[in-house]
Amino acid sequence: MILKKFFKKLSKENGMSLVEVVVMLVVLGLSIGPLSKLAINNLSSGATAAAQTKAVFYAQGIMENIIADYRSNDPTIGGFDNVIVNWRGVTTPSPPSGLSGSVAISNVDSLMGVAYVTVDVNVGGPDVNVDLSAILSN
Repeated sequence: MILKKFFKKLSKENGMSLVEVVVMLVVLGLSIGPLSKLAINNLSSGATAAAQTKAVFYAQGIMENIIADYRSNDPTIGGFDNVIVNWRGVTTPSPPSGLSGSVAISNVDSLMGVAYVTVDVNVGGPDVNVDLSAILSN
């Protein structure tokens, strides 16, 4: 019933001409290219953001482990000197897929009788590079 009414309306003179259909198809064709490029760029940006977030959380976890070791009461891992010995030049354990990380200990120095050290955690991958730094003192 509904289809009969629809086709009756089309059979009258209020339908679309061939020129209107061609113009509509040209406009639609010209707009699909930029829209598809926009969608691809959005997907790429989303993947990069996800990789950066994963790298930041991983680097933060490594830094938290280093600070936990620094504050630990365990004489084998805790304290200022053990952090320097145990973490200098370490390749970070179990990085997420596509990422790698390292720990650098630098600027071991003393100022007015207080020793301090800079701890740098670097996590990198194809689209991401994250550096976290902390200064620890004895």
